[in-house]
Amino acid sequence: MEGDEADCFFCGEEQTNVASDVWEQDGELRDWVVCLACGTSNPRRVGHAAPDGERPA
Repeated sequence: MEGDEADCFFCGEEQTNVASDVWEQDGELRDWVVCLACGTSNPRRVGHAAPDGERPA
């Protein structure tokens, strides 16, 4: 991850967050973010899935 998203919101370590591949769930695109320093993890919504099941450009 890059920028502010790479910094852990919980422990404050810089450039320690990594994200999973994006998947579609209930019409939304989601991923999972994990801090490699403290281990805190959270799912997040990345956007809406396209009606045909393809990822938006």
